[in-house]
Formats: sequence, C-alpha cells, structure tokens
Amino acid sequence: MAARGEAAIFPAETEGQARLSTSEAYLSSPDYDADIAATASVWSGTGVLETAGTFVLLTYFTIPCLLAVQPAGAGSIRTAIDGHRERTFLEGLVGLGVTVGPSGIARADVRAGLERLRTRHVGYAGMRAEYMDFVGALLAIAPLRTRALLGEPAEESAVRRYLRYMTHAMALLGIGLTDVSSLGRTAERFTVSSSGRSPLGDDLLRHYRERHRAYFGATFDALFPATREIVVSALADAHA
Repeated sequence: MAARGEAAIFPAETEGQARLSTSEAYLSSPDYDADIAATASVWSGTGVLETAGTFVLLTYFTIPCLLAVQPAGAGSIRTAIDGHRERTFLEGLVGLGVTVGPSGIARADVRAGLERLRTRHVGYAGMRAEYMDFVGALLAIAPLRTRALLGEPAEESAVRRYLRYMTHAMALLGIGLTDVSSLGRTAERFTVSSSGRSPLGDDLLRHYRERHRAYFGATFDALFPATREIVVSALADAHA
C-alpha cells in the first residue's frame, strides 16, 4: 500500500484502458473461477460478512482525515449506519449470493459499480491515493481478521487465491495492493498515525452501536489497538 502522487488518483485514459485490459485477461485466465470461489468462502460463515464490515466501518469512523473527505453534506457517509447499500455492494464484489452465471468482477454490473465508485471518490476534495489504498487494504484483511477472531481461519491456499482476486478487484478502483503479505501491518501503521476523535466520528460510532450492537461487540477484539482506544474513549464520553 505504498503512497503515490496525487496525480495517480486520476489515471489517464490509457492507464484506465490498461487497467481494464488487465482485468479482462485475469477474468479469462484459469485462475479466476477458483479465486472467486475462494473469495466467497473467505467471506462466508455465520457473522463473517457483518463483523468484517463493522471492522472496516469502525476503523473508518475513527480516522478524521478520512471522514473529512466527503461530498457536500454528510448524507453519503451516514448511509453506512444502515449498511444495506454497503452490504449489497460487498456481496456482489466477493461473489456471495450468486447461484448461476458469473460472479464477482466477472459480472458487468459489479465492474460498472466499481467504476462509478472510483469516479465518485476520486472527485472528492482532499482525496489522496494513500487514503484509497488504506481502505482497500482494510477491506482485504477484514474477513481474515474476523475469521481468526472467530477461531475459523481460512486455509492458506484459499487466502492466496483470495488476495490475488482482491488485488485485481481493487485495481478496478485504482487501488494498489502492492504487498499483500504486509497489508495488515501497513494498515495498522496508518491507524497509529491517523486515528483520533472527531465530532462526526463520535456521532457515527454512537449511532452505529445503537443500530448494530451485536456486531459492534463481536468486532471489538478484531480492531487495531489505536482504533479500539478511540472507540472506548468516544463511547465512554457518550455515557459520562
């Protein structure tokens, strides 16, 4: 998840074409079907999707520089409290709920959704490549940390295939998962340097706990220490 220049967030047309060309080559490769099957298995299991999603959101809510990157108004990020739109998008991305036909980024609607998301986010004032790379890394490691917490770690072969799939999927968002072996360490370093309290973050944490108390509790031990400290502080003040 190496930092890149701000211009890298806005790839030239030729770079966008190269990204799509690489994706098409991967989709037609012998690896794709096994990779998306491994990805679906990594995200499957009782509570894995919900707990991993909560891990991503709680981490996000405790990083003020990320919360500051928004479109006009805070409506977009507040939809995360409900989580329906985010869950639907995530299920499509990781190949859940598909019984026939292609799944994951082999689906045209999933690729189109990723492109819309990329275009929207790179247009936000203050967006930086390192922020997008961090969120991509966070999403990639979320189910792995969740499964470890639940005592159901994914098999090593499945993890390798899963991370290869996520590298290609995140590339469609302009996100570079450059060193998959150290995603967790890199993401944690970002939380150490960037976590903090903010009025919006505190409000989001309180409302998310009220709405999703079961998943909130289940996720707590999977959080990075810096994130956990902010969450505890914010909720303690809410009840002071």
